[in-house]
Order: sequence, then structure tokens, then C-alpha cells
Amino acid sequence: MKTTKTKLSALAALLAVVIGVSACGSGSSTKSTADNEIAQAANALKEEMGDKDFNEAASAIKDELAKDEAKETTAAEEEAPAEEEIVTPDESEFEFNYDAVIEGAVITKYTGNAKRIKIPSELGGDPVRKIEGKKIITGSTYSAIGKCSYIEIPDTVTEIGDYAFCNSKELVDVVIPETVKSIGEGAFIECESLASIVIPEGVTVIKSEAFRRCKNLTEISFPASLELIENAAFAVCNSLTEITLPDSIKEMKGNPFIGIFGSCENLVTVKLPDGLDYIPPYIFSDCKNLKEVTIPNSVTVIQGCAFINCTSLKEIVISDSVTSIENGAFSGCTALRSLDIPDSVTKIEKNAFNGCDALTVTYKGEKYNYSNMDELYALCG
Repeated sequence: MKTTKTKLSALAALLAVVIGVSACGSGSSTKSTADNEIAQAANALKEEMGDKDFNEAASAIKDELAKDEAKETTAAEEEAPAEEEIVTPDESEFEFNYDAVIEGAVITKYTGNAKRIKIPSELGGDPVRKIEGKKIITGSTYSAIGKCSYIEIPDTVTEIGDYAFCNSKELVDVVIPETVKSIGEGAFIECESLASIVIPEGVTVIKSEAFRRCKNLTEISFPASLELIENAAFAVCNSLTEITLPDSIKEMKGNPFIGIFGSCENLVTVKLPDGLDYIPPYIFSDCKNLKEVTIPNSVTVIQGCAFINCTSLKEIVISDSVTSIENGAFSGCTALRSLDIPDSVTKIEKNAFNGCDALTVTYKGEKYNYSNMDELYALCG
């Protein structure tokens, strides 16, 4: 006859099998067969041990299993790193100066070690008005706050200055108050962990390269107060797929090197603001997956190289408000097959469609392709 220890071992094994089978999907023939076999084995063991001993043993084993499970859960919780609390650093952890023009303190460096911080609203007895990094003559940039994962900016701040948070590789969340009016040059450049940003109401200006190379940025919320975006502000943000710009925008700046959304390789759809007078140069240069752009009826000029090398752009509608298409505007748009140019257009600069070998342009009833495109340029030069 089996010893009690042997019986308990058998019972433990049996219960382990029961637990394993109960985790299987219901309704299978395999489960049904296994359940029957387990029931038969359990009944046999229960008959041999007696109801009282069997139930006591089963209860003891279940308690042990529950303890083991609790230990595993506790161990897992202990292993998981607890999120660091948000702290307001001491004044001694900041380098700052007083600016008489803005009547307040300008933070130039955070020297503390906390990863999640709430910036104090006052330093040296003055309200904090601005956070600003620096760029030296060699081109190197230095952030004011560069090693935090969470930053909460106080509502005393009116300006996020140049390079304020540049190269902050760990920055995931930043809370910007509605008191902020402008976001400076390179303010968030290369913040590689930043996935989304809410630009609050009140911001009117986003300066050049502000969010350039934020490679994981997928979502941007623009305010209705925004009036100006400067060149390369969102260039090389390769996770952006869609952009809707507010109608409040009055000016967008580009340059001959890289445009506002230049080299955003996964950008697919864009809605430009109604009321915009022109599409700036290089704005979508090398956006190789751009397929859909809504050009508002207010646009009169499509400036140089605006859509250069947008190799997935198959269709674009040019409204009859447009009067000028500048040099290289659609150069390298190899997927573009047909384009109707309205009679309102009186100027088409040379190379506007350079490299668009499959394109047929219809203008004033005449058709032009790669073989006679120079005739179109001469007609509208």
C-alpha cells in the first residue's frame, strides 16, 4: 500500500495536471478525454485515502500553490522598476540669470539628477520666464535640461528658447502651458523618445529645426493660435504619417537645404492651411511616401522644389488661384502621370517637372511631356 507521502505526491501531481488542463481551450476532444482520465484517477485516490484525508491533502496543496503564486507575483512586482515620482528641484540645482527685457529669470542649466521634474515657477525671487540652451561657434548645441524623461513647465514661462531641450534622448513627456508664445530654434531637436506633443493654444511661432530629427514623433497637436512655422521645424521626423495644419497659419518658411517637413520619409497625407498664399520651397522635399496633399484655393505660388523627390505622389490638384509654379517644384516626382494646369497659371519656370518622365501636362488644351516640356517652359517663362 502506498504511504501517505506517496499519496500526497500523487495528489500534488494530479492537481498540477488539473490546473494545466483547465488552462486549455474549451470544447476540444483532447480536453474532454483528459478531464475524464483525471476524474477517474482522482476518484481512485480519494477512495484509497478516504474522503477526510483526501480533502485535507487537497486543501493543503492548494494553499501551497496559492502561496507560491503570491510569491511569484510579489517577486515580479519587486523586479519591475517603480516610476520615479515627480519632484520640484531645489533652486541650487539650476543655473539661471535675470533678463530685464522679459522681467524674469532665464534657466540655462539644470544640474540635478531627478528624471521627472516640475520646473519651479520662481528662481532668485523672480518668475521663471524662459528656458534656453545654447549653440557655440563650432555648431555644437547644449540643452538647458537634457536628461529628464518628464518635464512640466510652469505657467510663468512665456518662451521655450533656442535648444532648451535639444538632444534629450530620454524625454518622453513634456507639459507646455498656454502662457508659452514661441518655441525656439532647435528646442526639441533629436528628442528621440518623444512620441507625441501637444502644442498649446497661445503658441504663435515654431522656429527653425524646433522638432527636427524627433524620429519617434507620431502625433502633433497644433493650436489655432499658430501663425508661423520656420524651415526644417519638423524635418526628418520619420514616424509622422499625417499632418493637419491649422488655418491660423499665415507664413511658412523654407530654405534651399531642407524644408519644414523635409525628409519625413513616412509622411503620407497633408492638409495645408486655408488662407496660405504660397507653398514654401522644399517644404516636402524627399518625402518619399507622400501620396495626398490638399492645396488650398488661396495659394498663388508653388515655390521652388516644394515637392522635389516626392516619388509616391501620383496625383495633385492645382487650383485656379495658382499663378506661378517655380523651378523644380515637382522635380523627381516619378509617380506623377497626369497634371491639369489651370489657365490662371502664367509662369512655369524651367525644370518645374524635371525627371517626371511619365508625366503628361495639360495646359490650355495642349499636352506636354518629357519630349516637349521645354515648349511649355518657353511659353510660360
